[in-house]
Amino acid sequence: ELVKHFSFGGVTSLVSDDNVAQVECDRRKDVFRQFLVEHTINEPSPPGCDASDEPPSEKPIGTEITFKGKDYIVAEAVEDWFQCIICHELANEPRVTTCCAKTICTACNRKCQSGFGRNYQCPSCRQVDYRSTEDPRARQRILTLMTYCSNVECQWKGFLKDLDSHISKECPFEKVLCQQCGQVTALRSVIETHMKNDCEERPVKCLRCGIKGGLFLDVSNLTHSAIIHSTLTHSTLVNEHYKTCPKWPMRCPNRCDPQLTFTRDGLQEHLASDTECPEKEIDCQFASVGCKEKRKLRYMDEHIQETTSEHLTLLMEITYDLRMLILL
Repeated sequence: ELVKHFSFGGVTSLVSDDNVAQVECDRRKDVFRQFLVEHTINEPSPPGCDASDEPPSEKPIGTEITFKGKDYIVAEAVEDWFQCIICHELANEPRVTTCCAKTICTACNRKCQSGFGRNYQCPSCRQVDYRSTEDPRARQRILTLMTYCSNVECQWKGFLKDLDSHISKECPFEKVLCQQCGQVTALRSVIETHMKNDCEERPVKCLRCGIKGGLFLDVSNLTHSAIIHSTLTHSTLVNEHYKTCPKWPMRCPNRCDPQLTFTRDGLQEHLASDTECPEKEIDCQFASVGCKEKRKLRYMDEHIQETTSEHLTLLMEITYDLRMLILL
């Protein structure tokens, strides 16, 4: 039987089998590692500056990642060196340590260097007074990572740097606030219908006078044209505009003809005239000579016929007074 001498940690053993020697070697290695763990003094790290929990080597497609505090779903595998060794998010404005070539956010790097004063250490390898440099290659790679839209119903896929713009301006499945009324929140695909057909503050056109709401260009000042926002909305149309619209249909307040309607302008003319509205109360035609009778227009002819002698008497009196005045 072949006998071998095996030495580890200053101890020499005689073994008769290669497999037994390997088992014993592994066991003693474990003991030695445990000894190092128990007797190694680690320098404390500043708050939020612990890189002991290393991120996984790679995140697969479809994994949720975090960048600038927001969660994204990647459409390609993400290598571990894209992640900050402190916050484990995709590095924002990434830097690389010169001692161990680890990626770290600019903000996390600043936090670590300020935690120890002058004796700051690398959060990964504990190198004292470590340095880091900007990593434009990592920055470009992070910003061009292919990601899915965070709204699972949306089929959009594109660069990470374009995702926020897609969500804020284009994604039909993003919930947005109605910019007209400021009260309804719904999917962008639905909010457009709401703003066009249902919103109380949507711009409308008065079918009577032709005034309409919305944005238009004021060219009254040839040197400084301005964009003006008309306040005619559905809400103001039904609650306020009808009270002042010059073409709004109205009936005579004297109820002269229930079937007859006027525009507001036409009604004012109708009421101002003493010869149009039969229900309007007017003065007698002989009021200037002293008749104090007031009747509706429809009954004024009857009054004239009934009081002809009285009216002639008033005319004679005024004529006599004028004659005496002339003689004087």
